[in-house]
Amino acid sequence: MFVVFFFLLGLSLLIIQTTLFSAMPDWLGRPDLLFIFIIFITVRLEIIQGAFLVLMLGLIMDIFSGIFLGLYPVTNLILFFIIHFLSRRFMVSELPHQIPLVLTCYLFTNTMIFISTAILEPENILPWNWIAIFFQMLLLSILTIPFFALYDFFLSLRDTPAVFRLLSRQQKGNRFRE
Repeated sequence: MFVVFFFLLGLSLLIIQTTLFSAMPDWLGRPDLLFIFIIFITVRLEIIQGAFLVLMLGLIMDIFSGIFLGLYPVTNLILFFIIHFLSRRFMVSELPHQIPLVLTCYLFTNTMIFISTAILEPENILPWNWIAIFFQMLLLSILTIPFFALYDFFLSLRDTPAVFRLLSRQQKGNRFRE
């Protein structure tokens, strides 16, 4: 049930990112909240649930703003499996490691997308602007901790038995007779 909730949360983040943030002026920045959410899913969820969510959100992100069909799902899945492999050896889920993890992954993902578009369509290479990338990384570093805390709160609701019983409670018969 929480996978559906996280999917809807990711979908709403993508809608906000593509509609509201695209109307904002450039000097204010356009934070990539869906990327922070994808890194959270990668770090916190189990491999099957996380891979499914990352794949679905990558496909929808590709539909909204994709250059080549399948580019975002492939890069997100590669990133997902790299982080899962590294999480066996390193502590990537701890609070001090979240900001460097998000920033390194953002730079890695942008590099993969840039190289992929340069190989697939060399006449229309995407611009690589270091100033814009550093500004985006600054925004991500500011927003990572609060959004990870918010997503952790949503994840903790899943583990609370009272909330789970309330969400999955079936109404049977007359409740006043029981």
